[in-house]
Amino acid sequence: MKAAVLPDYHQSLEIRDVPVPEIGPTEVLIKVHACGICGSDVHLVNEKFKGMSTVPVIPGHEVAGVVEKVGEQVNYLKCGDAFGAAKRRTRWYSLDSAHLRSLPLLRAR
Repeated sequence: MKAAVLPDYHQSLEIRDVPVPEIGPTEVLIKVHACGICGSDVHLVNEKFKGMSTVPVIPGHEVAGVVEKVGEQVNYLKCGDAFGAAKRRTRWYSLDSAHLRSLPLLRAR
């Protein structure tokens, strides 16, 4: 898959081919159609979050796309569902059917 990768601090993002993540039984794989880059991502580039993330890293934690694969224990989403989510600290949150839902883990593709 293609991803915008920050190769090192203070460098420009590079479009690279990276492996599609494997998912576990409680995880969801999203084919990302759009991803927001916000202030915390800019701080990451400028090394203000050094130690919180290692480089190279794929920034962006506000995604919209389609569910591509679900783990066997996931019963609230199915393949083909439209999906939007944001990550806050260590948790992903989705907004579906007007309910904010905390997700165990999300793998963005």
